[in-house]
Amino acid sequence: MVLFHLKTSIYSAVGEGCRTACKFTASCLKVQSTAPAVQPPPPAAPGPSYDYSQAHQSSGGGGGIMYQILLGMGSMFGVIIAINLVSRLLGPRKITVIHKDSEGRPL
Repeated sequence: MVLFHLKTSIYSAVGEGCRTACKFTASCLKVQSTAPAVQPPPPAAPGPSYDYSQAHQSSGGGGGIMYQILLGMGSMFGVIIAINLVSRLLGPRKITVIHKDSEGRPL
């Protein structure tokens, strides 16, 4: 039933002359495609608001001078530990020192 109804609706949309000439071809149906309308881009999201009146006030979460001092000391400690670890990995340095007198003889 559905297939018969579909055929008759296509034939009735095309016309009587095309019904006898061909069956279900694109040239018979004369379908015109229209391009979709161009849509404008969505509006941009507003940027974060910044209150310039509170720029110089302490927010309480940024730390103070003591935090900066402790951070510097922690960084120096980390550098010293890293140098010590590399020195231990490379092993002891073997330096041979030969003491000579003024005439070039070893002591």
